[in-house]
Amino acid sequence: MPRRPDQRDSVLAVRGKIVAMWGSGKAKREIAQEVDLSVRQIQRWIARYRGMNAEDGLLKNLPRTGRRRRLTAGTTNEITKYINANSFSTATKIKEELSWEGVSNSTIIRALHTNGVYCRKPARKPELTAENAIARLNFARENINRN
Repeated sequence: MPRRPDQRDSVLAVRGKIVAMWGSGKAKREIAQEVDLSVRQIQRWIARYRGMNAEDGLLKNLPRTGRRRRLTAGTTNEITKYINANSFSTATKIKEELSWEGVSNSTIIRALHTNGVYCRKPARKPELTAENAIARLNFARENINRN
């Protein structure tokens, strides 16, 4: 995956083409112009090709390190379904209800944010007074046959 906005990632077929062109004697700069990658990337793939055996899967992406995600796509969907059913739940309540150990509240909140669910407080509305209820009922009775 590219690391900078102006950087492109090479596809497996392009990597094979780079090695084939280099093997036929083309200059690295010419190869870079033809496949629209930087000369540095061309050098990197040729160096990797030189340093590995054919059985090692020369041009494949190598495994990278990194911590695994705590929530899978399925558990994220489960959280979203739960919050759609119980819209005013907190992250703590979600964690207790779904009984997940080792998942922090911020992880649950982040999962909800990625699915477009954000914290919203219900709107404050004045309570209906008895006088107002009678006025509304009278208005409805007067206008019952109105379009």
